[in-house]
Amino acid sequence: MNINKELFLENVREIHLTSSEEIVDYDAIPDTDVRERLSEIIELDKALVSHRRKTLSNLPTHKEIFNKALDHICSNVVGNTMFKLLLAKAGRTKKIYLVNYDEDGSGFSPKDYAVKINLSLYDSEGVGIPSRQYYYIKKNRTLGTKLKSLEQSMFHEFCHGLHYDSRTTITKNVICAKGSNMEDAWGTDEELRTITCFNHDPICDHMFDFCQSITNGTPFHPRYSHHGWPSLEEDALLKGISGSQKFMDGWREYLVA
Repeated sequence: MNINKELFLENVREIHLTSSEEIVDYDAIPDTDVRERLSEIIELDKALVSHRRKTLSNLPTHKEIFNKALDHICSNVVGNTMFKLLLAKAGRTKKIYLVNYDEDGSGFSPKDYAVKINLSLYDSEGVGIPSRQYYYIKKNRTLGTKLKSLEQSMFHEFCHGLHYDSRTTITKNVICAKGSNMEDAWGTDEELRTITCFNHDPICDHMFDFCQSITNGTPFHPRYSHHGWPSLEEDALLKGISGSQKFMDGWREYLVA
């Protein structure tokens, strides 16, 4: 199996290119140039004073690790296309900081305009440490765990940055309504969108991970929920499986034999 690249690119354009200027800029960027041009939109070298008044800066080893992960993301058609979209929007925004942040997990901060990654949560190969993995749904509707990776986490946070740049960040939680099983599982509609192919958006974790599984020759287990293992809310997550099913298989529409 592989992805239907024609349908993938068609939906990417329809969902993410919001003006004639962006369409022209997007079409002018060869896919092969994306990785080389990332310095136009990503800042690795300058210190960032975060909105918490903490000064953040990357050591040379941090930059080396981040650059290796960016290589991996750009070798994936979904990741490369996401960055191509961000490049097409460049000039309308400032650079996004990509910085090591050792106080928490990963996150995109609109206030700092930064993707913050705690590199201590990954081993030297970029694989998530055993205590920080993702959930997936087994065939018997129990929860299994799947390895997380540095490139997955970075892709996820830059997706939030793409939504922010496009002014399409979902701020009203209709599906993950307050007090619902879906809120327990996913947290917010924005996280549901970023992880799954909700609304047929192929720039999402599921599509990125599916392409990784093809490259690596490994089984694909779609991530379930915004929580990571271990979670004290596993019983609540199980209750959210039924409501989540119709959002979990959107990646299948992009399959081709």
